[in-house]
Amino acid sequence: MRRIAVVGAGPAGLTIAQELRRLGHDGEITMVGAEPYPP
Repeated sequence: MRRIAVVGAGPAGLTIAQELRRLGHDGEITMVGAEPYPP
């Protein structure tokens, strides 16, 4: 299983996570960010 960490939970980080799923990544995606609101 592959794990990916996305640093930044703003719009760019969310876009990357969505794109990873669209491209078939079925492993764990962890988003790390200091934003005061969810992506």
